[in-house]
Amino acid sequence: PPVPQPDHTPEPGVYVVNKADVNQGRVSIGRLGVKEGHPDQFPLMVGNDILGGGGFTARMMKRIRSDEGLAYGAYSSLGFEKTYPGTYRAYFSSKSSTCAYAAEIFFGLLDDMRRENATDEEIRTSKTSYVETFPRRFASAAQVAGTYAVDEILGRDHSYWVDYRDNVNAVSADDVKQALKKNLDPDTMIMLVVGNIEEIMKGHPEHEAKITDFGEIHKVPLRDPMTLEPMVE
Repeated sequence: PPVPQPDHTPEPGVYVVNKADVNQGRVSIGRLGVKEGHPDQFPLMVGNDILGGGGFTARMMKRIRSDEGLAYGAYSSLGFEKTYPGTYRAYFSSKSSTCAYAAEIFFGLLDDMRRENATDEEIRTSKTSYVETFPRRFASAAQVAGTYAVDEILGRDHSYWVDYRDNVNAVSADDVKQALKKNLDPDTMIMLVVGNIEEIMKGHPEHEAKITDFGEIHKVPLRDPMTLEPMVE
């Protein structure tokens, strides 16, 4: 049967879940993504890798962790599903007082990549990583059999893997910039913040950023993990 498709577009804004007994906030920023086979798939893969998916070589990790010391880790992920759209998500945990500042840095980094080309070194590093790690997908007989079995189930042509490295290598810096401009508009994103919301809303005395800068605040109740009923604070 056809796979059900998303039929709801979340209202952009800041969704907050209060958990008063913690001293850090967990922040996720994202939106619905695109399916595998989208024309911008490979530029988006490289762009996400440079922005936050590439570990210590990524801009989010360098700025939010290494330069500012605001989080132990700051990452982004971008999934490409065959039968339904994946999701884009940037995420980190930071002290209550610096959640807004770290979010401000993320949006600044995204804006930079939507306006200016990534450096030649960044593009080369990302593409090399995808190409050189590609053989790991076929390192054992079980992986080969599993990969091709999934192809049969999903109706994916095996040429996807034959052309994979060529498609990665064909990505240019301008391709990345244009793909991010078209597909990762910050005005369409939602932010989910879980933590001591009263403290998070105060921000940090040395930084002007406030959570309210990023959209209308929507309060979401903390729910019981077993019943999903709202919990009384």
